[in-house]
Amino acid sequence: ATLDGERRLALAGLLVEGRIANQRSLLRRINHRRGLPEVDETAAKLARIGRKTWVAADVDVCLGVEGEAAALYWKAWGRLLLGGFAFGPRRRRERVDPVNIALDVLSAQLTRDMGAVILGVGLHPGFGVLHSVSDAHDACVYDLMEEFRAGLVESVVLTAINGGRLRLDMFAPQPDGRSHMNRDGLAVLIRAYEERAERAVTSPRSGKRVSWRRLMREQAEAWARAVESGGDYRPYVLDN
Repeated sequence: ATLDGERRLALAGLLVEGRIANQRSLLRRINHRRGLPEVDETAAKLARIGRKTWVAADVDVCLGVEGEAAALYWKAWGRLLLGGFAFGPRRRRERVDPVNIALDVLSAQLTRDMGAVILGVGLHPGFGVLHSVSDAHDACVYDLMEEFRAGLVESVVLTAINGGRLRLDMFAPQPDGRSHMNRDGLAVLIRAYEERAERAVTSPRSGKRVSWRRLMREQAEAWARAVESGGDYRPYVLDN
């Protein structure tokens, strides 16, 4: 699948479409009670952007579509934060502000869990379709994380902040302009992630209630079947 250009593009498009669908669903779900017009407008735009993957000429175009969606999504996502937290652009692994740090921490947890699942179903973590093969990261891990970022990272951070569990006093500015999260903040985030990972959701394949961790396993197994058989793959999409 990695070496077959046509197959790679088809699978990459599905991953990006799934990622954008979950971004849209998360915004709509959180904004249901808040009623911010600009967030609803962004959700509508994301639906249109996601359809661009249907006519993408190559994987780079798919990545461009993902980037276009991300620019709108993070701006709207930041508007949903309470508790005095401010959020600008998403800047990974730079420790520039509390929200980016929180997102990085939970992204690392998801990376760990997805890596274990991928090895458990017999996939090679290094070969991806959306993310290129690289010594710097495990491409398959990053590919299959796409559909779980909204539910297991971005939603958990929002819930921890807006519910008052993660507070600004758990962070301290550093002389170099970056921020530091204390142990209490780290404990809050890890606990919130573990609670969510064990929470039950409806499996789109069996219709049964399963944990998020079990769902990751199911999706990795489905991915393995798809790449071996040449069949279709269906990313998990959050309910609105």
